[in-house]
Amino acid sequence: MPNQLHIFTINCNLLFPVSLRYSPKSEEELILLLNALDELLLSRAPAVLVAVVKLFLHWTQDHPHLKKDMLEMIQPSVCKILSRNVSETSCLLLDFLSTLGDICKVFGPHYKYFLVRAKDPGYLKTQKLKVLPLISTEDNVCCLMEEVKPFCSDYQSFRGAVSCMGLLAKVSHAAHNMCLSMLVTLLDAPAERVVIAALECLMNVVLSPPSVEKNISESPPDPVLSQSSSLGNVEVQNQTTLEESLSQLSLHTEEPKPELKALPMPQNELELPQNLTDAIIRALSHEHVQEAAPSLVLYVLGTLAPYLDSAPDILQHISSLAFSPSVHADLVTAAAQIFISRPAQTQLLLAAILARAFKCVGEPASRAALIYATLQEHPSDAAFLLGATVKQSLRSNNEECQEQQLGGSD
Repeated sequence: MPNQLHIFTINCNLLFPVSLRYSPKSEEELILLLNALDELLLSRAPAVLVAVVKLFLHWTQDHPHLKKDMLEMIQPSVCKILSRNVSETSCLLLDFLSTLGDICKVFGPHYKYFLVRAKDPGYLKTQKLKVLPLISTEDNVCCLMEEVKPFCSDYQSFRGAVSCMGLLAKVSHAAHNMCLSMLVTLLDAPAERVVIAALECLMNVVLSPPSVEKNISESPPDPVLSQSSSLGNVEVQNQTTLEESLSQLSLHTEEPKPELKALPMPQNELELPQNLTDAIIRALSHEHVQEAAPSLVLYVLGTLAPYLDSAPDILQHISSLAFSPSVHADLVTAAAQIFISRPAQTQLLLAAILARAFKCVGEPASRAALIYATLQEHPSDAAFLLGATVKQSLRSNNEECQEQQLGGSD
């Protein structure tokens, strides 16, 4: 086999499938094969480079420590191919790079080869915006965000650009603050599609603070933005909230009292600038945004209720709109969350929303109303079950809940 690899460049399509089926019979033969691949890893032909990398990874799957050396070898060739500005080739190569795992240490210093250009076709812009977070480091992340910023209002790539900015914000605290500053402008954009993308990014950023210990390429997908549609995943998250509340309710019986558990304290309290909260309120109050993405608006409204003074007023306006049963369930959830942080302002409105949901034809809304109405009458830690003590809750809310729980156990 080592003798045939020298013609790999010429007959790549023929030799690649055959080579994948071949397994080295000893460590010595493996070393000979890898040595024969060294020259091919420097190839400037995209098809050859991709095929050789796949072959290298296949033969070294029991030696993962060799992967970094391979990435360092192909880095000059990859950058050279990208510098040719051939859109189709660049897109395929970037897509392949995104499958290689942790590439930031090798390609991060060479980020300029990956930057989005105004004249790039839409599909290439999208692919570059997916790869930029994978090569981001604390040293280059602010430069990357400045480069991505103009494309947040681009008709073709605004969604990918805003999502990319949210992922970059997790790299460092400087990038986090920079992203929040950019969101102020995006939330006031005239196009509701940009505002919706900005709200998705906002929840991604505020619920996933930057972690110095963990690189973005190694972090799990964000629970809020793990799907392309904001409406679908918000409904799934609210459904999860209902299921958790229902399961917790089943534990509270009249016989033995539940064992007292210490309420978790928030790991990181939110620090939202005043101009950002004002922009959030304006965005959530936008009628076209409410009609285009009602579930997302309700999710943001309920989650950030402690920080939004106008949350009850916005909720009252949204409650007058006609919704599907699933969105109506989101309305019930948001109303319950807002009630926890602002009970005096929301008590009557919550009662009206619950009464309306009980009469709703669809099961999701009536089921949500049943759960939250039961929580009002059932355990002493109802506020905890309603989701008040999530990471972004105010510390005072947690202390109040703990006092209620201690009082109920007496």
